[in-house]
Amino acid sequence: GLVTFSLAIDSDGDRVVPAYDRDVFIMMHRRLFTRAEGESVRPDGLIIVNAPEVPPELSETGRRIAAVDADTIAREYNLARASVPNLSTVMTGALACLCNDVDYDALENAIREAFPRLITPNLRALRAGWKAVRTVEAVSS
Repeated sequence: GLVTFSLAIDSDGDRVVPAYDRDVFIMMHRRLFTRAEGESVRPDGLIIVNAPEVPPELSETGRRIAAVDADTIAREYNLARASVPNLSTVMTGALACLCNDVDYDALENAIREAFPRLITPNLRALRAGWKAVRTVEAVSS
């Protein structure tokens, strides 16, 4: 079955659960979407979903929606364990693309430090997530 975990980090860097009034919600699988999850994102917030295109049910949230096919990208760069793709680096690339204040070079350096044995596939997945993200301005229902 699917597992859902909500975590918010406030401006002081403290973890706060449950999450509401989110600026960004990253959805690793579109089946995790519920109306409550959509409503937990601020009206001017962003939802990023792992999907080739923005699913129609998300466009009804009134939030800005971004889609990136992280499953395909992760598999393309062999970022999988036991045939389950590791989506984190791809989704980080998508998020970084949509944030105006991200220093891409600093992000690449962080990847180099975090994944010393898998630098190349992770850097490629990061760039692919950055380039592949698609956004739409959702309309209120």
